[in-house]
Amino acid sequence: MTCDHKQGDICLLELFGGKPKQSECDICPAYSGRLRGMGDVIARAVSRIGLTGKKCGRCGERRARLNKILPTGNK
Repeated sequence: MTCDHKQGDICLLELFGGKPKQSECDICPAYSGRLRGMGDVIARAVSRIGLTGKKCGRCGERRARLNKILPTGNK
């Protein structure tokens, strides 16, 4: 999957030094693109209803883990 904020190897938001690895994109809280799995579904729903908390990075890790366990099938 490709994030809407990424052009080639470059992050347009200049996150992760501007050239993130795929593992960094997987946990990025700013990911925007096609749904990769259940983690993205939950993150989008939580964002839309306004539930946000502190940015400790654990949400991104959980999101990536859920995406890996329950992918959408979009390739």
